Amino acid sequence: MSEEMKTKFEKYWKEVHGLMSVATVLDPRYKLHMLQALFGSLYGFEHATAEVEKIRKLMGDLLLEYQASDGGVGTSESQVGRSVSTQGGAAVDEMENIFKQYMSSKPVMSASRVRTELDLYLWKRKLSIGQRVSTSSIGG
Repeated sequence: MSEEMKTKFEKYWKEVHGLMSVATVLDPRYKLHMLQALFGSLYGFEHATAEVEKIRKLMGDLLLEYQASDGGVGTSESQVGRSVSTQGGAAVDEMENIFKQYMSSKPVMSASRVRTELDLYLWKRKLSIGQRVSTSSIGG
């Protein structure tokens, strides 16, 4: 019975894993750094790097799909402003501790050629964890 439960969990985790990762990357406080930190603590550095690259590729593919379906129209800021709120709890604290530890030991990344708005977003400096997220910080 436990093997069946584990198989089901892994099946559903794989389906949701990519979308949850994309949502994390779109939070300007974390970007790809949160994924690298959490995947690193789960899988080790080498496997984490491969997983982060899969998410980066998924985001690029989603962007291309969006541009194709939208006729190539550029993106604009949303007129609806929302703040991201986090719920307290031990899991959130542990996640933030892993992230802070990762950021304190993070290697310096070299600058690369920016090709898309997604690349520009990922290249920009992240917001601090305590900073509120608004549409101006997402788009600007």
